Amino acid sequence: MLPVQIFPIIFVIPFFFSYSVIECCQPTKADTESRKKVLRELQTQFRQVYPSCKLQAYGSSRNGFGFRKSDLDVCVHVEENVCFSIMKYL
Repeated sequence: MLPVQIFPIIFVIPFFFSYSVIECCQPTKADTESRKKVLRELQTQFRQVYPSCKLQAYGSSRNGFGFRKSDLDVCVHVEENVCFSIMKYL
């Protein structure tokens, strides 16, 4: 039996196809700005209840691997002694 060689997908897909897929799926500047705006608005809302909290994006939206329709992962930092139930406000 002959050994099977596996090539990275970038070599299998023609350059023009891989570039067009990246181009059509990559978030636009408007997408990135919209996510930043949502993050700012969320922080404004959270700070009404928890004044010292900070919200931070993480995941694909933060590291640049997201797509146009990717979600926005948000981490909420609150003081150590604050106990809250987010369900109360949803």
